[in-house]
Amino acid sequence: CGGFPEWFESIAEDMYLCSFARTLGSPVVALSESAYHHHVGQSFGGGKVVNDGLVTTVRRRRLSERNKLYVMCLFYPTWPLALLLPVHLLALLFEGLVLALVKWDFSVFTNIYGHALSSLLHNFPRLWRERAAIQGRRTISTGMFMSVFRWRPYKLQMLLMHGFPQLLSVGQTPPR
Repeated sequence: CGGFPEWFESIAEDMYLCSFARTLGSPVVALSESAYHHHVGQSFGGGKVVNDGLVTTVRRRRLSERNKLYVMCLFYPTWPLALLLPVHLLALLFEGLVLALVKWDFSVFTNIYGHALSSLLHNFPRLWRERAAIQGRRTISTGMFMSVFRWRPYKLQMLLMHGFPQLLSVGQTPPR
């Protein structure tokens, strides 16, 4: 796969690597036990359930939404991308507007969801070139690539279980 592009920064690296490996026809296996102990929320804050509520930071959400869009654009085969990207973009707009209304803070929309959408537009030429190179190496069929995805939105599942996330700003300490 060649590692991560510098512009990817951080968050969703697992999605990037697994999608790349699958595109190249390599199996991706989730181990039941790992020798790596990841402390969720230590680098960017949040990103976890605390006292049965979701806690995250604007920076984490900003990178997460942007990088998930990038991964989708780079690795989804053409027809699923053409069908799912508009749906995903509409869902992001809706999610961002609802969260901004619930939090009564429009900067939530602009700093997270607006940033993801504007980054996609701004970086589209680079993403498209990278996509062409990646898709040119693809050895897995569209059906096989898409077969591992669940069609039930995980964020909706978490919302129903834990409610709207607490959004921490820079310097704010998450509850323990």
